[in-house]
This record gives sequence, structure tokens and C-alpha cells, in this order.
Amino acid sequence: MSLNAYFTPLFCTFLVLAASASPSLALPSDPAQAHADGGAKGPATGMAGRNTDVPVASPTPVAEPQSRPDFSGLWALNAKASDDPQEKIKETMKQARSAGRGMGSSSGGQGRGGMGSGRQGRGSPEGMERRNKMPSGDMSALISTAQKLDIAHKDPLLLITDENARRQPIFTDFRGASVSANGDLQQRVTVAGWEGTALVVETTLSSGTKLTQNFQIDAQKGQLMISTSAHLPAMQPVQFRLVYDQLKPEPEHGDH
Repeated sequence: MSLNAYFTPLFCTFLVLAASASPSLALPSDPAQAHADGGAKGPATGMAGRNTDVPVASPTPVAEPQSRPDFSGLWALNAKASDDPQEKIKETMKQARSAGRGMGSSSGGQGRGGMGSGRQGRGSPEGMERRNKMPSGDMSALISTAQKLDIAHKDPLLLITDENARRQPIFTDFRGASVSANGDLQQRVTVAGWEGTALVVETTLSSGTKLTQNFQIDAQKGQLMISTSAHLPAMQPVQFRLVYDQLKPEPEHGDH
């Protein structure tokens, strides 16, 4: 017998025993087990044998917030599209007087000695009218509608100049408060800040009257919209809106 014929069966027997003792040398019978052991890799499968490699969906794009408008430019009052502040004040005062008369008539039915007779009480029409009388300074602040506005806007500063060269600086980042006194108007304290694409300006007069103005640009018409709500002491709020059209800048002298 030759040596090759003797050692060849012995060597094959050694390989079989080594393979059974070391699983890493044997071929994997289960692909999933092979994938877990770091051997041959294939598609990952679940318990039912289905492919679990689900493609990841792309993230939904987040809508960017709308940009804040630039109020810079020359603006002229559009009287036809605007409310008349004086008429709105008259309507509010008329409603207050009507409510006072209703209260006075209901209390006046108590006879001569009742609360509705004698001196004018708080529930009488005269008493209601005295309480609803608007201070002259507040009236001037509301009905003095600017016919033209020259606005220079560069956040956080908004500078408004009317046709009488009266200037009102406004900070749009709630930076403290600007105090001003314009001519015969009362002293005022103004605070402003952004709410989305609208600039909200709150002004408090020395009498306690509070004005809330909402500045917006009409995206379709390109008009400046100023909505005002006036909260006066002992009165219902007065609300009105002013509309301004933007003017084209006048050409400089010498231009053709």
C-alpha cells in the first residue's frame, strides 16, 4: 500500500470532523442565520419570509413662513375705499345714547319717588351721554386722517411722515415704547410688533384711550390697509379702516 492511499482517507475524515466542530467552516443552510452570523448576506426577511427592506420615504418639505411686507413708499388716501372715522364715531355714540335711553326708561317707571326721578342718575340718558362724551384730544387723534404718507421702512424701524411733515418713528420689535406729542394731540405711547405678515401697532393716549392699528399690504391690489380699533373709556370700541394707494415716485428735475 502506498502512503497516498493511506493518508488521503485520513485527511478527508479530519476535514469532516473539523467542519462539524466549527460551524463557521460549514456552509449555512439558513440565509437568515447566515445574515445574522455575518456570513453570506441576502435580502432581510421577516418571520413569514417576506422582504422587510422598505424604502424610506423622503421627508415632507416644510413650508417657509411668508415674508414680511415692506411698507416703504409714498401712499395717498383712497377716500372711496376708506371708512370715515368721524361717521364711525357718531354711529358708536348714537348706539350708546340709544342704550342709555333704554336704561333710563326702564328705571323711570318707579314713580315720582323712584330712582328714575329727581337728579339725573347714572342710568339716565343725560348721565350716559356725559359718560360717553369723548375727550377733544381723543377726537382729534381719531379724525385727523392723513391724506398722504411717506413711509421709510427698514426693520426694525418704521418712519411715517404725513403731508404736514409730522413724523412718527415706530420700532417693530417691541423695543420699549416711543413717546411723542404731535401738535395739539395728546402725548402718546406706541408699541409695535409683527403678527405673521401684519404689523400691529398699539398706541395709548394720556387720557387712557387705546388705539390698535393693523398694517397690511393687499397682495392683489398692492394697497396699504390700516385697520383701527379705538377703545375709549366708558364707550364701545370704534372700528374703521383706511385704504392707501401707492404713488409712483416723482421724477427728479432734469430727467426726460
